[in-house]
Amino acid sequence: MEGLKAGIKALKSFRNASRVEKLLAEEAEFSDLTPPYTTEDIRTLMSRMPRQVLDELVNSSMELYDIMFDGPLVSKVAEVIAHLVKKMKKRPEVYSHAEVNGMELGHSIVSEAYRLFNALSHFEQRQMVALIEEVERDAVEEVVAMKG
Repeated sequence: MEGLKAGIKALKSFRNASRVEKLLAEEAEFSDLTPPYTTEDIRTLMSRMPRQVLDELVNSSMELYDIMFDGPLVSKVAEVIAHLVKKMKKRPEVYSHAEVNGMELGHSIVSEAYRLFNALSHFEQRQMVALIEEVERDAVEEVVAMKG
């Protein structure tokens, strides 16, 4: 059941991130901005988004950090990603090289992040997650303040 909950959290986070990405792209097009975007461009575009969208993005990403506290679940996620990579490599007519590379990168990120996270004490882990949340919420406050 925990695996299902984690999957739902990941899907929710992905959907929120995709929604924000789409809104950013639409706003960039409306503003006649062309890639590559500078950090200031992104901040300006984000400042034009509804506060609720930004808060939901932070909330869903923070839910993903909770998964890091469940070692067996993280191991299972890494195992599933590795299995998917093997399957994808066997079907090059379906999955592009870039898609396979993206999944391999995802596997590396999950594995390395958990290795580093697990090297911390439980107290340090909680402090790190709290700091990440603080930084993300401060960033939201900064872009919201840009609206004037």
